[in-house]
Amino acid sequence: MGLTVVVMTALEPSDAVVADENADRVDQRGVLGRSYRALSVGIVSVVLLIAFEATAVGTPIDGLGRAQ
Repeated sequence: MGLTVVVMTALEPSDAVVADENADRVDQRGVLGRSYRALSVGIVSVVLLIAFEATAVGTPIDGLGRAQ
């Protein structure tokens, strides 16, 4: 069982170019990428609206049930 020492060095200019190209490709494919951004924001907005409405309706209905 040997011990290996690894020395970290600075990125070469060619390494930075490859990293930038991969970052752009991942951003385009994700749910917040350019092609899916509007859809993702719309879905989250609708879910939040339904949850808010359910809370707003459920609160007075619960109070009416206890009053009777």
